[in-house]
Amino acid sequence: MCVMPVIQVLLLIMLVKLHFIVSVEEATRRLQKNMKKYLENIAVMTKSEQRITADLSGSALCHQNAELRKLIEDYHSVTSQVVILLLTKQVFASNNTFDFYLGGNMFESWPLP
Repeated sequence: MCVMPVIQVLLLIMLVKLHFIVSVEEATRRLQKNMKKYLENIAVMTKSEQRITADLSGSALCHQNAELRKLIEDYHSVTSQVVILLLTKQVFASNNTFDFYLGGNMFESWPLP
């Protein structure tokens, strides 16, 4: 039995595994970068929605129509809660999991690779 082919096969297997690990690391970095952009865009959109609802709540039409006023106040309340959630960073990384908290209760926990 020749030792060289066995060593070559083992080296080939190690190279394939190394390539896989590198590609996973690159994908993870891209995902983290895209997630950061996504969260920044969500924060900008939410602040814009909050400004719109604040402007609407001050309009004369809103003061004349009770149903419209309630709808705008409710929507403004939701956007305010989202802003608070984003600004207080209710996403915690601990114990190799990302724990998502909503209203003081853990919403979901995802294990990290």
